[in-house]
Amino acid sequence: MLSFNNRATTTTQNPLSAVNQIVVFNAMDHESLIAANLYKASTPMANVKLLDIRDPIAPAEGYVWLNCGDAAAIGGYLSEAIEAEQLPYILKNSTFINGPQLLNKLSEVVVARNGGGIEQWPLLTKWSISANVFHTQDIEIERLVRYYELIKRCHAAHQEGSDYSADIEILSVEASPSEVEAFMQEQKRINIGLANKVRHSSYNVKGGGTIPFIMFSTTDVIGLYIIRRALSTGRNFLHHSMGVYGEVVFSNRNFDAEHFTTNNNHICITFQNLN
Repeated sequence: MLSFNNRATTTTQNPLSAVNQIVVFNAMDHESLIAANLYKASTPMANVKLLDIRDPIAPAEGYVWLNCGDAAAIGGYLSEAIEAEQLPYILKNSTFINGPQLLNKLSEVVVARNGGGIEQWPLLTKWSISANVFHTQDIEIERLVRYYELIKRCHAAHQEGSDYSADIEILSVEASPSEVEAFMQEQKRINIGLANKVRHSSYNVKGGGTIPFIMFSTTDVIGLYIIRRALSTGRNFLHHSMGVYGEVVFSNRNFDAEHFTTNNNHICITFQNLN
């Protein structure tokens, strides 16, 4: 059981204005991953720690959950691992922000927190165009290459127990011609290995019907490549992994979680489409 040292269980402030904040993201959701790093870079007046939904939750004064579902989903996922008297504190001191267009929504709440106007550090606005069209065929190749680079840097930093917020503001939104060429060469290598990372299965979805899914469980950055390729070609994906508190199931479709869970300790996160 996770102990919060008898921390008070009442809400004292806006979670986004707390001095000590935890931002929880989904490392397999490009918007969630990028938004967390951009949020920290846009919040220099606070001590912000970034955690993946699969990581252990630590004590804080405020919690920001990005594309991780609502209070009911988070409460259910944490209910068997968090001390009963501490779970209400976490939920009361939480802000849940979900897509579509997560970066735009997060930009709005940051502006509101700061008293209106525009972002003091307009990083969320800067990257929102690339994020909004990343999983489509409409994104320009220069933006696509640079956005992939941003994903890789943020993902690698988290794997090392850190984040990329300190350097993110100097990265441009478009890659150079030489970077595009290097990216195209890299894709040839990635294509060879993708087949070993996925399998194909069909499952019943909520609302009726059985549909095919591209399934995988890797939490390496290659997983974000798989998801984009699935969505940009009109296919469905299903990512299944283990978190500290139970199973984490991530998909672009709603389905019955009992296909994958052996107990009630799980969370199902639905990809936030633009529609």
